[in-house]
Order: sequence, then C-alpha cells, then structure tokens
Amino acid sequence: MLLGLYLQAMFSCQNPNDKETTQSPQEAKVSVSENFVGDYVTESYDSRSQGSDWIVARISKPNDDLLKLEISSRADRKRPSCTWSTSVQIKDENTLFTYAMEEEILIKLDNNILTITATNPEEDGVLSFFCGGGASLSGYTYKKLSEPLDETQLKAFSIEKSNSLQGINFEIKATEQNPNSEVIITPSGLEETNGLIQFETVGTLMESEVEDLNSDGSPELILFFTRFGESVENYLKIFSGNNNKSISEVAIPSFPEEFTTGFQGLEEWAIVETSIIARFPIFEEENGEWVRSGLTRQIQYKLVERENGRKLELDRVFEIEDSVFGH
Repeated sequence: MLLGLYLQAMFSCQNPNDKETTQSPQEAKVSVSENFVGDYVTESYDSRSQGSDWIVARISKPNDDLLKLEISSRADRKRPSCTWSTSVQIKDENTLFTYAMEEEILIKLDNNILTITATNPEEDGVLSFFCGGGASLSGYTYKKLSEPLDETQLKAFSIEKSNSLQGINFEIKATEQNPNSEVIITPSGLEETNGLIQFETVGTLMESEVEDLNSDGSPELILFFTRFGESVENYLKIFSGNNNKSISEVAIPSFPEEFTTGFQGLEEWAIVETSIIARFPIFEEENGEWVRSGLTRQIQYKLVERENGRKLELDRVFEIEDSVFGH
C-alpha cells in the first residue's frame, strides 16, 4: 500500500513536458549535411583584389538525398588552377567522403576549416589531377565564409577555338568545368542562320574539329569534352550542317549493350576520315579486381540520313591488341 502511494506521488511530480528528445538517424543525417553546406575559400581569397589566385570549395544540397562538392578557382585572368565536381556522402558528423580514381577521398570539417585528403596519405597524388601547375587540392585549407561568395572572378571564357571547312567557319569559346562549362558557338558563312548557339555541359572543352562526315558538301562541327568527377569521362557533341543553311545537333548513341562487356571507362573518341570512332580498353575480373585484358574494343559510327532525321549509326565493331596503341 505504501509502495503504491510512493510510486503514484513520484510520477505525479514529473513534468509532463519533460520528454527525452532524441534525433532519428534521418534527422541526424540532415543536421550533419546542413552543417557542411556553404562556401569554403583558400586564404588568398582575401587578397583577390590584388590579383591573387584563389580556390573555393562549395558544398551544396540540391535535394534531401544529395550533397555535392564543387571546386572552382579564379578564372578571369588565366585558366582556372583547380576544378572538380562530385557527389559526396556522410561518413560521420565531421567527415564527408567520395571517390576519385577509385581512391576514397575525405572532406573533413573542423572549426569551419575544411580539408580534402585521400584516406590513404600515399594516394594524395590523385588530388593533383584536378589542378594544374603541380598544385593539389590536398595542399590547401579552406575557411568557411560567413558572407556571400564574390563570384565575379570565377567565370571567364578561357578556351577559344576556330575551325573552318568549305567556306563555313565556327568560332568557339568556352568556360571550364566550374562545375559546368558554358559554350558559345558562332558560325559564319551559312546561307540562312548564323545565330549564336549557346549551351551548358558538365565537361571541359578539350578539342574541336570540323569534317564533312556524310560527304554532302555541308560540314559538321565536332566538340570533344572531358568531365572530371569521381572518374574521368570523355564524350563529344556533333553539330551537323543542313545544306550549308544552318546547323543542328546530332544525338550521340550509347554504346550497344552487347559490346559493353568489360567496359570500365577510359573511352576515347576520334575522327578517322569520315567515321566517328570510340575505343576503350577491355577489362576482365581477376580475384575480385578489374584488370586490363590486353585488348581494346573499337566502335565505329557513320553519320547517315534516315526518314526520322540524321543520326550516328553503328558501322562496325572490332577488337585490337593494346600494343597497337603503345599500351
């Protein structure tokens, strides 16, 4: 009886609003990601008005399931020293991670200071791949800004190319992947439409060529891009001449599924005479790892006219020993 009265008194004295509050795993994940979101700059950002080069690491949250890291650098005076764009995941409350060239990369935050390193210090060299001039993303610390980033020095058309064939000229200028590239094509010599063609793409313009791929007297412009992300991806865009009156983009088909066995990236594109060539090393799985087989698969396309429009059509596929390419 006395015990019952004691328990009743004890519980009646508790404040009903005194409830233990704990975060669910999802709430904790959201809290960590929001803590990382922001712009982080190298020390030289403070002296940008004196001409100093600087780098920004921008962490954004496009949606509830995605965090992105975008590395940009000053681009108004020279080509950007460092660029990279990749998705990242939460490792713990102070660390994000991603992969570059199959190496795990850690993005650590300590008192608003961000560092970017490889999990294995001996592999820090992969982070120099995203920079020029011997620099590396691991060679800097990045301080979180409390004010909006000054973006005026980030965008510049640092790439310029010019191509001509059969009286048609193409002037191309582009920014570098930052995280996307902006590309402007200015044609001249076309009989009807010489207006600007402007678009954004995820890679950096590496090369441009012009060729009459379908031998109709009206040239095509071929742009070669490289995207630097968790891996390196090469791709191209083709703009086809329409009887020398205008140009329009041609869709690039995916590799036929039956020829993707052993594909692990590292694809290269080229123009050989009037054919578009894609080639990539064939890998084999060995003891749980992918290793080169010693063969390269080459996929050849032709630009053809069909009832539903102009398209790249598979011409032939064959395999060549790597030694032919000096590998």
